[in-house]
Amino acid sequence: MNLHRLIVLQGKLRILRKIRRGLRKNAETKGSTTRHLSHHALTISYLCFRHRSSVGKKLFLSSGCRRFDRRIDYRIGNMEKERPLYRNWKLYVSLFGLLILGYALLPGPSYEYHSRLTEEEKASFDVYLQDRLQEGAEKGARPGNEERLIRYGEKTPIAFLYVHGFGASRAEGEMVMDEIASKFQANTFYLRLPGHGTDMDDHASVVLADYLDYSADALAMMQKLGDRVIVVGTSMGGLISTYLAANYPDQVDALILASPFFEFRDKTGNVLGYPGGLMLAEMVNGGEVRDSSRDPKNARSVDGYEEFWYTKQYMSALVPLYDLKDYIARPATFEAVQCPTLMLYYYKSEQEQDPTADVNAMLEGFAQFGGNPLNRSVAIEDGAHVLLSKYVRTDKERIAQEIVQFVNDFQGAERAEQAAQ
Repeated sequence: MNLHRLIVLQGKLRILRKIRRGLRKNAETKGSTTRHLSHHALTISYLCFRHRSSVGKKLFLSSGCRRFDRRIDYRIGNMEKERPLYRNWKLYVSLFGLLILGYALLPGPSYEYHSRLTEEEKASFDVYLQDRLQEGAEKGARPGNEERLIRYGEKTPIAFLYVHGFGASRAEGEMVMDEIASKFQANTFYLRLPGHGTDMDDHASVVLADYLDYSADALAMMQKLGDRVIVVGTSMGGLISTYLAANYPDQVDALILASPFFEFRDKTGNVLGYPGGLMLAEMVNGGEVRDSSRDPKNARSVDGYEEFWYTKQYMSALVPLYDLKDYIARPATFEAVQCPTLMLYYYKSEQEQDPTADVNAMLEGFAQFGGNPLNRSVAIEDGAHVLLSKYVRTDKERIAQEIVQFVNDFQGAERAEQAAQ
């Protein structure tokens, strides 16, 4: 508001004080039915009604008035006019509601695959691996966070691709998957998702397409490592693995999901999908950096955890996570998953269950998967959101047993199918 308008407004307020005194006197002496208003409410009402100025509207909306009448008799000179006090307020709220509804009805994020592989990488997994390691080194990938290949042969009967979760690394799954790889003598590749294992700025620079392009490229290269490829994913990695199985059925022969992130346990995370949602999330968080080092959700983590997970990250890095969920966790995706699938999740009771990803959403999504007879979902009672890592206390023996049984069942079904042919 400029100085001139401020002076004008002050003049109007002086006039309004006189009007208020006149109204009081009139009500006392002539028995008028004019309602008594506080000076603040009368001022705001008069400005909104009489002048329809942006000044009046802003003052009205920011006034903080909690009690006022629906209809006021305005007596100005010999004129009587009657207006709803908050007609404009209702209009603004309605328009805002329509804006939110319209945004909710808009289509979600779009994506089209664009391979990042060079011709040399497509020809050799070793070249692909060295290029990814070099890329990670240039971005400052910390030891133990870079890609890793366990190789038992040029091409093994089965091969595992491990896709880690949000803010995590290969350490999220190595303890169990190393054992499984040894058990089946299977080539196993641990993918490092872009923005992970490096620093907060790199993490915040990643978008939905980066996650899906890198994952699809890794899946394409896995065909060089195994006759059959089993994709394993934890949390966000489970969400991405579900996408791979649905969209590349000729490349994914089986799927193992550990705590797949199909929905936030705390639904307030979905505010990220609305206009201004990130700003609101940052306000609630108390800043643009999220510190999870003291998060009770990590209570089962052990020493060394901080070396392989981001315990501090920009709130903006959560936006592509929301976008992935919005893009992938839909009935059309779930119904397209036809391969054998094992889903592991932490659930003991309503009070003791996965604190990060919604278990009901996991079960509802899994129920929509194609009806493969080998599909199984298994609740791990002694668990956490992260199930396969040595840095989080869980029932690793039970988890490994379930995975071994699933892989044996998968291989048995493959042999039976081949014999039938």
